[in-house]
Amino acid sequence: MNDGAKIRNLVGWLAILSIVPIIGAFIAAVAALDFDFDALQDTTYTLATLGDRTTLFWWGWLLTAISFSMWVPLVMYLCR
Repeated sequence: MNDGAKIRNLVGWLAILSIVPIIGAFIAAVAALDFDFDALQDTTYTLATLGDRTTLFWWGWLLTAISFSMWVPLVMYLCR
C-alpha cells in the first residue's frame, strides 16, 4: 500500500469516526436541557432552562469542536 492509499484510509476513517463525538455532543446538550427538544430551538428558553447544568452543555460544545476538527485532514487532503 503506497502513502496515498494510507492517507486516504486515514482521512476516511477520521471522517467516519467523527460521528461518535457529534452523537455525544447531542446527547450532552439534550441531557443538559432535561431532554426538552423545544429548548434547543429557542435561545432564550435554552438559557433559562440550563440553570446550573451549563458544564454539561459546555461539554456538548467541546465535543462538537472535536468532531469538526476531525474533518480538517479531509479538507487538507481534498485541497491537495
